[in-house]
Order: sequence, then structure tokens, then C-alpha cells
Amino acid sequence: YSFVVEEDVSLQANFGIEEFTVTVEANPSTGGIVAGGGIYQFGESVTVTATPYPDYNFAYWSINGEQVTINTSYTFTVTQNTNLVAHFQGDAFIVTAEANPADGGNVTGAGEYAYGDMVTMTATALYDYEFINWTEDGTVVSSEEVYEFEITSNRDLIANFSEEYYVVNAIAIPSGSAIIEGDGNYGPGQYCSIDAIPNQGFYFINWQENGTIISNNPHLYFLVNEDRDLEAHFGAYDFEISVTVDPQNAGTASGGGSFNYGDETTVVAEAFTGWEFLSWTHNSIVMSN
Repeated sequence: YSFVVEEDVSLQANFGIEEFTVTVEANPSTGGIVAGGGIYQFGESVTVTATPYPDYNFAYWSINGEQVTINTSYTFTVTQNTNLVAHFQGDAFIVTAEANPADGGNVTGAGEYAYGDMVTMTATALYDYEFINWTEDGTVVSSEEVYEFEITSNRDLIANFSEEYYVVNAIAIPSGSAIIEGDGNYGPGQYCSIDAIPNQGFYFINWQENGTIISNNPHLYFLVNEDRDLEAHFGAYDFEISVTVDPQNAGTASGGGSFNYGDETTVVAEAFTGWEFLSWTHNSIVMSN
């Protein structure tokens, strides 16, 4: 203050104690409660406190990133604006994981985590296997190969896999006409060798799938990369049944004709007046009397 002196003057310089702001925060914010922040005068003693939430532990207080104490309570003298951070750590939890069966695939993500951490578990199926689900204590917890969750307790997970296979189904048309060998379950990349073996009286025609002829060879050999429904078609041999009468003027015989293998037929002999039926013969061998 500058002025011109013209008389006696009594001046008084008045002072007030400087005030500063003390702020407190929790890291993470879900880790606990902090107290003690506010407006304080220069030289005043301040105490800040930190109280962890369940499943968290207090770690330390820091100012400007520098650790100042590992005690939950911190007392200091105010000389400037101050920002204090209470650091908390979640309780450590263990995540274990295994593949079922062991050679079905690989699992990643197991380890030690702090309370509230996000965990990412990944299941990768190996060759000939496919991922089914994640289970814990026998309960399905996810059907996704990548399973994410917030950890609040120990976890014991199982990644379930099943052997991947394709079904090759083959039937004979008509039923009973042949024996089919080689159909069944095949893993991806395997080759199927399948044969259609005709029963007596039948002959192979072709293989068909969905109404389309795929081969005229009774033996099939192919790479399996999908389910297959195959039909082996067969025909029955035709047979001629001829009937004659001996002597020709003794009577009549009926029932002959063309027949498929396995058909049943009846032949009938009727004697003329003055004659009687004796027997049926084939190549001079008596078949019936």
C-alpha cells in the first residue's frame, strides 16, 4: 500500500490463516469407503481413514502416485491442497479348468484373480472333437467356447468335448436283398469303405443317395465330411417254372410261369377219368406225391 504522508497514520496489516482442500478417493471405487476429506487451515492436523469392503483388503495410501503409508489411517499436517488415494486389493481367487476328455481340447484362462476381476476362459477343440459346454459341479454354466464372468469366489470349471463324427447309414432295397458292410460312424477326414453283398437270388443294380445314382459299383470308397444316407438297390433274378404231364393225355397241370427268387407258388395236377395222380418229379427225383 503506497500513499503520501500528510499526517500521523496508524496502519494495521490483517492476516487470515490460508485454507486448503484435502480430497480422498478409493481405487477401485468398489474397494472400500474413504473419509477425512474437506477444507482445512494451514498447519492443521488431518486424519484420513480407509475401510475395505468385504472381499477386499486395504493396500496403501498414495499422494501424487507416491505411497505414503500402508496403514488404513493416515495423519498429516496440511500445507497445500492434497489429493489422497486409498488403494484396495480384492481377495485372491483361484480359477481352475480342465478338458473332458483330456485329449478333447485345450483350455486357457485359469489362474489367480482378484475379487471383481473379469475372467475370460477359452476352450479350443482338438481334431475329431467338438466343444459341448462349460460345467461346474455338474451344472452347465455356459455353452459358448469363450466364457466370460466376474470373479467373486474360487471357480472349478470343466470344458466338455465330444468326439465329432459323421454317420454313414446304408440300407438294401428291397429289404433282405443284401448284406451291407462298412457303414457306421466316422470321424472327419476318415475314409469309408462300404460293400453291398447280394443275398442268394439277388443282383446289385446301383447305389443311390437322395434319389440320385452315385455309383454302379457295389464297393464304395469315399472321404467322410458329412452325414450320408445311402441306398443299395438290388434286383431279384427271374426263374421259370414249367409243368408238364406224363403221359400227356393223363390229365392237366397248372401253376407254371415266371417268378422272382423267394416267391412261393403252387402247382396243381388234375387227372382225367381213368387216370390217377402219382407224383411230381424234378430231374427224375420225386418232389411230392
